[in-house]
Amino acid sequence: MAHHDTSAPTAPDPTADLDTLLRDLQERVHVMTQRLSEPQINAVYSAAYNLLQLGRVDRAVPMFSMLTMLRPDSARYWHAVGICHRRLNQFAPAATAFGRAFAVDPAFLECGLMQVEALLLQGLRTEASELLAQVGDMARAQNDPAALLRAEGLRELIERP
Repeated sequence: MAHHDTSAPTAPDPTADLDTLLRDLQERVHVMTQRLSEPQINAVYSAAYNLLQLGRVDRAVPMFSMLTMLRPDSARYWHAVGICHRRLNQFAPAATAFGRAFAVDPAFLECGLMQVEALLLQGLRTEASELLAQVGDMARAQNDPAALLRAEGLRELIERP
């Protein structure tokens, strides 16, 4: 008689509708995230950060990306993904990651400014200009002179022919 491990997850039913499959996937991700403690997650972040500092961006990206799946509301992890893509000259994914970080934490003006830069590097001047206006307003509201100075420099770049 064969012994079946009841603790192992079963494969999703491929005939199930998309909503059912999505709910199943969300439940599996939720269960997995509950198994990792904050110290374990911080250890992954530290390891990825060290790889980034050593120039091993190709190794750091998947680690930071995994962290965004585990903690999608962490601007810090999205920022790290954006930094990696920026260093790899992958401007579209960098802009997306910086945008997610900025959406999660609008006070993280650095991410808004980095998203503007990534948009400019893609030649998306109109989008960059619109976002820069928002970031500039927020920098004024937060009375952040460093962000205001950087925003002014980006504004000058956008206005150049």
